[in-house]
Amino acid sequence: MGKAPYTKRPTIRDIARLAGVSATTVSRVLNGDPRISESTAATVIKIAKQIHYRPNIMARALVKSGNRLVGLILRHIQGSFFSDIIAGVEEELEKRGYSVILRNSEMKPHTEKFHFKVLLDNQVEGIIITPITTEGINRKAYNEIVEANVPLIMLGNPKVGVKAPYVKVDNVLGGYLAGRHLVELGHRRIVYVSPNRQELFVHSRTLHSENLERYEGCRQVLREYGLLDGFSVVDAPNEVISEETVDRILSIKPLPTAIFTYSDMMAIKIIQLLKERNYSIPKDFSVVGYDDLDIAALVDPTLTTIAQPKKELGKIAALKLLGLIEGKTTMESIIKPKLIVRNSTSKPATRRKLY
Repeated sequence: MGKAPYTKRPTIRDIARLAGVSATTVSRVLNGDPRISESTAATVIKIAKQIHYRPNIMARALVKSGNRLVGLILRHIQGSFFSDIIAGVEEELEKRGYSVILRNSEMKPHTEKFHFKVLLDNQVEGIIITPITTEGINRKAYNEIVEANVPLIMLGNPKVGVKAPYVKVDNVLGGYLAGRHLVELGHRRIVYVSPNRQELFVHSRTLHSENLERYEGCRQVLREYGLLDGFSVVDAPNEVISEETVDRILSIKPLPTAIFTYSDMMAIKIIQLLKERNYSIPKDFSVVGYDDLDIAALVDPTLTTIAQPKKELGKIAALKLLGLIEGKTTMESIIKPKLIVRNSTSKPATRRKLY
């Protein structure tokens, strides 16, 4: 075999592709793992020399010191939601001698792709990711990870066209619980505040989206009760709640009596802006969030919300990844959320003030 025409620093993924083995196998050969056959090891070492592979010094030092590496890519790292996920992942992986390399995609496709490269260059044995949900974005990059036999776990909704196990919350059930709570209180006009309207009405057949599922769950309740005519949607792109968002809610006729939002932070901001306009929560509007962040129990009024078992999600994802690293098969896991009733919801007032 002649020298390969590489124009960038070669990685273990390059060696794996040329040798016809997994990146994990290459990593083990380069670190002297005696479990690899002599013929496979010889092939890997030969190719590594031919393409002038230079191992990442930090990764090699960690392996030699007994620390094996796993990558964790999150959409965001701020807030109690993701900190709990991190805690769950680390708790399980550290028991088995793994160190976690944490990366933040910030919901940017190019950043997410860059993190894949960084993690592979650092010889991670597997990756857990909360994927960017935009339709089709980075699908090729995800599939390249899978095809390179690097264990990959989706933490959240699966990505269409990517065959990787996932761990997620049943968001349809979550939306259903929120809608049923409001309907049983007596609300007949409900607005859902969405971070991406196109996911609901344009990409609904080709996209697995938490946003779409929460909307569909709430819509299912209203369909069962014959209340779909009273269900509306307001768009708040990228979860940004502004005065304009509140204006759109207040422009709906007849005026809704309840608001269900994609996330707790959206709900909390809406409550704040409504209170600044002298509306009373829950007298004028009942509000339901989603996530059960720590702050949900601290705001005034305390927020009724749908709780996701955040730390449990991280722990299950870590256990599934360990199974894949050990050569076991694994299936998806769908976890049930819970309704947490607090002070931001009540029966609608019998007499509403004029708006």
